[in-house]
Amino acid sequence: MDPVIVTTASPKLLITAPYFKPRSGGLEEYSYQIAKGLQETHNWQVLVVASGDKDDPAIDAYRGLKVYRLPYWLRLSNTPFGFRWRSSLTRIIEAECPDIIVAHAPVPGMLEITASLAKKIPFVVTYHVGSMLKGRFWPDLLIRWYEAVVLPRVLRKASRIICCSAYVQRSPLISPYAEKSTVIHPGVETDIFAPDPNRVPGYRLVHVGGLKTGEEHKGVEISLRITAELKQRYPTVHLTVVGDGDKRSHYEALAEELDIAQQVEFCGRLAGQELVSAYQAADILIAPFHREAFGMVIAEAMACGVPPVASATGGIPDVVNDSEFGFLIEPNDIACFTKKISELFDDVVMRERFAQRARSVAVTSEYAWSCQVELTARLLESLI
Repeated sequence: MDPVIVTTASPKLLITAPYFKPRSGGLEEYSYQIAKGLQETHNWQVLVVASGDKDDPAIDAYRGLKVYRLPYWLRLSNTPFGFRWRSSLTRIIEAECPDIIVAHAPVPGMLEITASLAKKIPFVVTYHVGSMLKGRFWPDLLIRWYEAVVLPRVLRKASRIICCSAYVQRSPLISPYAEKSTVIHPGVETDIFAPDPNRVPGYRLVHVGGLKTGEEHKGVEISLRITAELKQRYPTVHLTVVGDGDKRSHYEALAEELDIAQQVEFCGRLAGQELVSAYQAADILIAPFHREAFGMVIAEAMACGVPPVASATGGIPDVVNDSEFGFLIEPNDIACFTKKISELFDDVVMRERFAQRARSVAVTSEYAWSCQVELTARLLESLI
């Protein structure tokens, strides 16, 4: 008698996210890399549902991934809302019959709808920040209500919670669910993000972060003011600002006001090799963020052999070892940022040592996307 061959169908994963590629951002990059890795290297069937800009729901393929784009009718700050999302997502779940659902958070809207529709399907939340509080009265009033009342209901329903950093796992929002949370932080494609062997030391800074209203915490203004201070000692200092948004003209005007317009280049959003080249051309990454859950741009810069000088806030101290391959500074301390950057400008030997150590840390398996995909696959398989 011939042996009986039993075949097992590939698991099907449904990912929901407020935004997805080709839009740039940390959440978008994380969700894409995990989705791509599970489909390409683990043979999962991966579907993505995200907000879209069109009038009607659309289905497209982004680099081999099937993506449902749901139109949104309202956007508050950076949060999209669609009045038909529930009915659309209900039809998608009924048609696709996923084995497990992962919702990326904390942006409200898609998250709560996904949680309510998961029902008996294993449901996982991937959480990317600590609190969403912005330091503005009326937005924060709504955010406090959401984080105190709505979000805990979703987190209680989740089978597991994936945190993008240890900082997020320790946050007051997630710490009550420590027994079912785990850290799977972002990775870096270290074969792409790599040093330029022909880079000649100079006085070049790079700042990577959004320029939209609501993204002031990325500290672009602080980077401009630090550059103005550095110009007094280093007339050829140059700052490359990577990012775009509705406040770009405001920052360009500030550069004029500070008399550093000739020293600052606003490049807009960059991706792929253009982003890599921006890192490779820099001597130092300046990251005076007011809050940051992990700091993907810091890890990318490190992979390119660019030492970071960054704020000692949020999850950044979990990434940067102070005085080993970068410096940690208190947010808004322009004088200290200027002092530490000057030390690296003046001591080329130390700067090269920091660059080599930064690259060495980044290329360890801990920061490889393949490692993060493997950890995710193990976690999800345990729930099916």
